[in-house]
Amino acid sequence: MQASQYPVRKLIAVSGMSPQIVTETLYALATREKDPFIPTQVHIITTSNGANNAELNLLRAGKDKQGWFKQLCQELGLSGVDFSRENIHVIVDANHKPLSDIKTPEDNEAAASYITEFIRTQSQELDAALHVSIAGGRKTMGYYLGYALSLFGREQDRMSHVLVTEAYEGNPAFYYPTHNGDIIYDNRNGKNMPLDPAQARVTLADIPFLRINNDEAKNTMAGFSFRETINATQEVLKPAYLVIDRSKQLLLMNGHRVELQDQRFAFYCWIIEKQFNNAPLFSPLEGTIYKYASEFLAFYEKIKGEMGATEKTEKAFKKGMSKDYVSQTVSRINEEVKEQLGSIASAPFLVKKKRGKENPYKITVQSNNIVYK
Repeated sequence: MQASQYPVRKLIAVSGMSPQIVTETLYALATREKDPFIPTQVHIITTSNGANNAELNLLRAGKDKQGWFKQLCQELGLSGVDFSRENIHVIVDANHKPLSDIKTPEDNEAAASYITEFIRTQSQELDAALHVSIAGGRKTMGYYLGYALSLFGREQDRMSHVLVTEAYEGNPAFYYPTHNGDIIYDNRNGKNMPLDPAQARVTLADIPFLRINNDEAKNTMAGFSFRETINATQEVLKPAYLVIDRSKQLLLMNGHRVELQDQRFAFYCWIIEKQFNNAPLFSPLEGTIYKYASEFLAFYEKIKGEMGATEKTEKAFKKGMSKDYVSQTVSRINEEVKEQLGSIASAPFLVKKKRGKENPYKITVQSNNIVYK
């Protein structure tokens, strides 16, 4: 499905003291010949000073004049576009105080974290397509917005930079190519040249971006700072590397120590061994419950000198290996791994099983990245 066909379509922009970025981008999206994108919602991320400026100019320009956003919608015949003061989002610092500007390293860190979390949240709405404009605000704001979309953006999401004819670019009186608007003036270089807004050319440069998007990681990153998000994503992107030390009953997962209760350690190692011997473990079915039980006991017996006696385990399998035993043991292994390694870094090492009888339990670590000590 094309981005323009999604039921929810969001235009998201960063802005400083030039809210024209919103009307320029909306104009370019709505009037392009191929696949126009008419947002159902518009959102601005800005500072407290920027929010005040955007509200006054875009939403209420004066007593006898509509705000520029409302004028644009009326001129282009756009209806039902949700944009109000509630859609102007003010960046806050570590103490949740609104930022009036972004000047210090701490301000930049706060802006990065706020923008990243905003995009993470918006990208979780499955029936929504995002169009992100990185043209406004300070350069770092555009960078963070683009990076956040690269981290969390999906196939339907897009990124762009608006391009405006040079004489009109950055002119505080220009908001979009009005057809019946007042003449504006270019005061650069000490000149006072009259300009007709209708003659301006406003286009979009679509920006391709790498979609790193990882759903499992995305769901666990709520409240992460920008740096934490980058570090966590880096963990996800690392080639998973597993070291199994049977003598110490120890696992090294990408260099992180993980210890499991003895029977679960053996079960984890058994699953891995079966997986890479091309005989993966399936949910025990009729006729296999005793086979699996005897296989696991033999495996456990092989390393029992390192891990202790197996009497309790043998008693537990007198009636075979039940589905409940497998699912509960896998669940407890995964809980212990997550608890020690964290929800994101643990993802490649968890024992997973897709729905259906024909899908085996397995981990996603490649066999050449598993080392036994």
